[in-house]
Formats: sequence, C-alpha cells, structure tokens
Amino acid sequence: MNISEELNKIPFFSKLSSGDLKNLESYLLVQNIAKDTLIATQGDNCRSLYSIVKCMIKATLSRGSSPLDSEITLASGTVFGSMALIANISMFGTLTSIDEVTLLTLDHSSFNEIYDKAPHLYESIMKELMYRIQYKSILGMHRFETRCIFIICDQ
Repeated sequence: MNISEELNKIPFFSKLSSGDLKNLESYLLVQNIAKDTLIATQGDNCRSLYSIVKCMIKATLSRGSSPLDSEITLASGTVFGSMALIANISMFGTLTSIDEVTLLTLDHSSFNEIYDKAPHLYESIMKELMYRIQYKSILGMHRFETRCIFIICDQ
C-alpha cells in the first residue's frame, strides 16, 4: 500500500503537502482489522487519531440499558479521535468493523515525536485539527457531507 497516496484521498490529510504526507508515513501504524472485530469500547482511552482507509466501522453510542442506543457508520476517508490525540478524552462510542477494515493510526507518543523531530509537519497537523474542531463541528449541523462528528450525551 502506498500510504502517501491513501492519505491524499482522506480529506483531513489532503491539504498537507506531498512532502508532509511522505514524512508522516513513518509515524503511522497500518492496521488490517477483520470483519466484526471490536476496535474500541466507549470510554476507552485510546489517545490516537484514526483514519479509515478501506471499508466501514459501526459506532454505537450507548446510554446503558436505555433503548436510546444509536448507531452511525464511519466510512472510508473518515478521521476520528481528534480530541483523544491532543487531550486525555475517551472514545465517544463502541467501534466495530463492518467488513475487513484498514486503519491508519497516529498515536499520542508518535504525535509528540513529530513535535520534536518535524515541527513543520506538527504545525500542519495541528492547523487541521484546530480547523476540524472549531469549524467543521459547527458546519456539520447544517451540512450533511461533513465528515466531522461532534456528539454530546447527557451523563
């Protein structure tokens, strides 16, 4: 798999320069996950940014024994875990692979390593994270095609 080429297909990373994409490759973990595999449970502290390269993931948002559980599907090109990467915030839902899924994962320690070894790349990623958190969540209320999900549940 050509990781830079796959990253360029993901809207979150597509604004990065080809040099930044190439530099980012060494910090990413490529995971091939079998169908119907539990990836993370709501409340887990994964501290990673995940990018779906291939197939889909089901995210279940549970409210305990309430029948108000809701499910959303995260498709190829979706990035999730933005807040977990930069802060100690747990997963928003339980994630399960629908088919065999390919994920690119940038974990918190690798992200910190980028800060030390490739400050320009770190700055580029932080700009995208800030844009995503500040603007995409607000726009998402009015635009169906957005790929950023901001979910608030009563405790």
